[in-house]
Amino acid sequence: MKTLYLLFIILIFPSIYILAQWNFQNSGLSANLYSIYFLNENLGWVCGYDGTSVKTTNGGMDWVSLNIGALQDIHALFFIDSLVGRQ
Repeated sequence: MKTLYLLFIILIFPSIYILAQWNFQNSGLSANLYSIYFLNENLGWVCGYDGTSVKTTNGGMDWVSLNIGALQDIHALFFIDSLVGRQ
């Protein structure tokens, strides 16, 4: 019985703790999304299929569509501040 409790603590408990940190948000998009990057707790960007890119300034509660001129899929992005980023 001690082994069973030990397995729960080692295998199950950490996964419960990790999932508890995520909150599901609806982006309002139907396109596949491939990457997300948050500069801080409020400011973040999401990118995906066919150049799809959106930005949030309130932690994901609202999303604004961006036109960055990309026509191909965007699989990753990175920002060094609120104005400078790369795909």
